[in-house]
Amino acid sequence: MPLRRLLLAPACLLLAACGAAQQPRGAVSTATGVPTSAPTSAPGCVTKAAARDIWTWIDNRLNAIMLDPKHQGLSDVATGTALSDIQSYIQTTLVAKNLTEREVDTLDSLTVTDAACTGNSLQLTVASTVKQDDYLKPDGSVDHADSAVGTQLHLVETFDRVNGVWKESSIGDAGGTSPSPQVV
Repeated sequence: MPLRRLLLAPACLLLAACGAAQQPRGAVSTATGVPTSAPTSAPGCVTKAAARDIWTWIDNRLNAIMLDPKHQGLSDVATGTALSDIQSYIQTTLVAKNLTEREVDTLDSLTVTDAACTGNSLQLTVASTVKQDDYLKPDGSVDHADSAVGTQLHLVETFDRVNGVWKESSIGDAGGTSPSPQVV
């Protein structure tokens, strides 16, 4: 626990230095607590709570886009390199093989590495565990499951303000993957 606090200290100091302005949240489901619309993008620093909202909303939307046979809405949540990379993945892995993808993941940890205080990009370091990742045939049956299930991914994700909302602009590896603990 002391090491975790040590790692979070720089992010906390950065937020404090920026004034830690709370970003307005998108609409939130009263049943699940999960944002149902894109968090808006006001000037100033992004708090950890707002960063979690941004990540959660975009992750949920990306998972829904992969599951949609038409894969619509990608440009609503992604831009730049992330948009290009995800479009390529959809075309080569899903559309070309007539599949959709049902992914369920959990956010294990999130660190704000750049709070976008001066109008720059929001950068997060996240760890998430893939709980389910099925590739589905048009009839809804499972073609195959990804071997990444049970794996914790460590990513650096960057988000940009575009027309008043946050969009994912790049995704990079933050140090590989590790097996997640098994639940007995």
